[in-house]
Amino acid sequence: MKDLSIEELNKKFEIRWKTLEKRSKDCNLGLPNKEQLHKLLLVSFFNGFKCDYCKTQLKIYDKYPYYKIFSFEHKKSIYFGGTNNIENFAIVCHRCNLTKGPITEETWRAIIQHLPHELFEKMCNESFSANMSRILKRQKICRDETNNEY
Repeated sequence: MKDLSIEELNKKFEIRWKTLEKRSKDCNLGLPNKEQLHKLLLVSFFNGFKCDYCKTQLKIYDKYPYYKIFSFEHKKSIYFGGTNNIENFAIVCHRCNLTKGPITEETWRAIIQHLPHELFEKMCNESFSANMSRILKRQKICRDETNNEY
């Protein structure tokens, strides 16, 4: 599959690393070990590159709405005292990362396991779309409904 190349994965990792550096600084958190985080990503890549939560096949790049792009997930939310220790990271799809929010890893796994697949998909897609809209508004990338411009 053309999307899954080591070179592209490494490029995307560097972009994600810079974002993680900025967020860590903004939240006064220590940085995770870059080599360990890269190793976690590579292990996921060579073991089938699937979301640790919902098992969706991950991609390096995706078209909007970006459901399947890989993401670094804090298993225990920073909001609830999670850290940037490597043990607190998982490789997940962007949709699970945004939809899970600050709830615990155990609760999220229980939701995935016990909800019927169609209901889980609908819940995730609606939540993901709402979260993406908020992010795009914050970044001033979204469409301005008053004058139909971006």
